[in-house]
Amino acid sequence: MFDWILKTTRVGLAGLLVLLTTGSTAHADGHAEGMVIRIQHSSKSTLVFIDVGANDGVMRGDLYNIVSSEVLSHPLTGDTLAVTPMNVGAIQVHQVNEKLAIGKLLHLMPGEDAMLKPIAKVQDPDRLAEIEKLVSRARFKARGGSAPRSIALVPGMYQMKIGEKRKGWALLASDAVALIAAIGYRTNSNDWKDQYDNLPRDLAESQYEFYYSRAADRRKTSDRLFWLAAAIYAYNWADVLWLGESAKMMTQKSPNHSTQFGLSTTSQGDPLFGIQHRF
Repeated sequence: MFDWILKTTRVGLAGLLVLLTTGSTAHADGHAEGMVIRIQHSSKSTLVFIDVGANDGVMRGDLYNIVSSEVLSHPLTGDTLAVTPMNVGAIQVHQVNEKLAIGKLLHLMPGEDAMLKPIAKVQDPDRLAEIEKLVSRARFKARGGSAPRSIALVPGMYQMKIGEKRKGWALLASDAVALIAAIGYRTNSNDWKDQYDNLPRDLAESQYEFYYSRAADRRKTSDRLFWLAAAIYAYNWADVLWLGESAKMMTQKSPNHSTQFGLSTTSQGDPLFGIQHRF
């Protein structure tokens, strides 16, 4: 019913070696991949340069994931056993040249550096929805929007305040229904218990058991509904805390690395274009 995604990834040396040796490849569905080769920060946005362009089928408006790699190494030998790709950011292409494209950074997970990371075209509808949600939160934050966390005392109110009305109403309605039903079952259980306590002493044992079982069954159902309401309330606060962190993604800057470009010549006099990245 609810979506809650919090992902954290790190890149190991082995993953970087795999990246540098494989270079630009293509997806099985034919969409181009590439690599982030430059990042340019400004007061309004962050531009990302990628090493694929019109020749690779890149078009204005395309969405690309920034991909990191989680490397699983053998604890004794140090051998690389698996390299798992993880989406840590997203960009949208705004300018396309033949061999180069420039995009706007939509989001980047805190602590991640997009420089020299591979990119992959967004195809999964769930990922598209996730990016849209992250961008919506970041825009809300960038516009100076704020919502006091105290309003989260009512489940769903914080989510509605920041623009996630569907999730907010779902939280509010589900928690209210669970709580009202729990109170209703508890009241009904008490009624059956009162009737049991007031039964005459000369009734058959089966009649006593009937009233007692009715009261006990409704009490159990009431307890379960109270636990459900408490779980929804706890999820509401966990989501509020995560929303507060994810809203910072647009303003999260990469580590203070620098990339320099230069033009020189070889010993034979041929032109040579160089890139130097300081880690």
